[in-house]
Amino acid sequence: RPEQIAAFVKPDRIVCAVTGHGSTYLGVGHIRHAGNGSTLTAPWTPAGRKQAEAFSSVLTQSGMKATMVDDPARMIWSKLIINAAINPVTALWNIPNGEVWTRTDLRAVALGAATEARDIAARKGIPDLFQNGVEAEIEKVCQQTAQNFSSMLQDIRNGRRTEIDAINGAIAREARDLGITAPANENLHQRILALEHKTRNT
Repeated sequence: RPEQIAAFVKPDRIVCAVTGHGSTYLGVGHIRHAGNGSTLTAPWTPAGRKQAEAFSSVLTQSGMKATMVDDPARMIWSKLIINAAINPVTALWNIPNGEVWTRTDLRAVALGAATEARDIAARKGIPDLFQNGVEAEIEKVCQQTAQNFSSMLQDIRNGRRTEIDAINGAIAREARDLGITAPANENLHQRILALEHKTRNT
């Protein structure tokens, strides 16, 4: 998290970035590109704007087109909401991203977590995150990365610790800080922790 990094690095040198590109780890030195998506960067503080612009330029020159935006909180929450919807569902049901949307039952689970997270973001004063709505955004990402196996599913398959605490767990903590509950995200958080414990201890 940028706040944690800021304890060691000057805030104006911190650049935040998110990407919608999907990738699957195949082995040492081998990664399969499994989906296209937009890449965004943002300065953590206004003073870091030149750093973010330079980073976007480097990414674009390397063939990974990137766009700089000025609102890191909105950018990070947008990515967080999509990850909260897709990643735990793929990990629990052992499926590629595309199946989250093609299965009605799983779509409902994903949308439950996403809408809950969107509402928490709104309570925090973060403006509307998706131009066409959260449902349309999840559908788009699932289609763009249909054959990709999420990083959370890859971690579960390889007996590694997942990022669930920093995704659905973080959303649940934000809800508690606001004096409300986030049952959909809390449920996914606990279920992934249980699955993670099982796979790491077998």
